[in-house]
Amino acid sequence: MPRWSETDSADNAVALATHAADSRQKHTLKGVAAGYAAADDLGTLTVTVGTTVVLVLPVHAGKVVVVPLNIQTEADELVSAELTASGGAADLGYVNIWGDNAGTVLT
Repeated sequence: MPRWSETDSADNAVALATHAADSRQKHTLKGVAAGYAAADDLGTLTVTVGTTVVLVLPVHAGKVVVVPLNIQTEADELVSAELTASGGAADLGYVNIWGDNAGTVLT
């Protein structure tokens, strides 16, 4: 079971799920899932750790994209996944990320 998860949805706008940075905690991003409710929507899923883009994938035609990951952050790095706007009114986009704590930084 993941220790944390973040989710967002948006109607013809960017859906952005973000796990906040923590100066005393590293995190491991374990996965991302994204999709659109309508069958004719197209967009792009972008996953970022800190300021580094680690994954860019197309999302097509109402199919859900699920990507298992195992990416460890440094302390003070946020993790986010962004799904572009669907391009149609009343067409929802969904994005989810999940992960675990990876270790406490001693100061």
